[in-house]
Amino acid sequence: MKPYYPQSLVQSLQVRQDGEDQLLISFYVQPESLHYPSGVNYEVRDGATRVMIDRCTVDQPCVTMVKDPRKLAMDDPMEVRIPYSGGSVVLVHADAEQRVFP
Repeated sequence: MKPYYPQSLVQSLQVRQDGEDQLLISFYVQPESLHYPSGVNYEVRDGATRVMIDRCTVDQPCVTMVKDPRKLAMDDPMEVRIPYSGGSVVLVHADAEQRVFP
């Protein structure tokens, strides 16, 4: 798992608990001509969840752990749900780490 997007490109970030065992993460990344944010990859280590926004190349195969199931318009934020069993959640950017929950 590799972080691709710097913190300055991730906009409208919101994280909230969705039920007892899920988090809803919503964010927007400016469109690129040859790449797109396909969803997120995550890992749980030492009680903390580390989340990275995946970046895929247009018209190429892309394996992402959690994708937004909706068909998005150009300006829609992406929404993904990840499992959550407590602890801190950190969004890992290409240039920084940001604690986003709780």
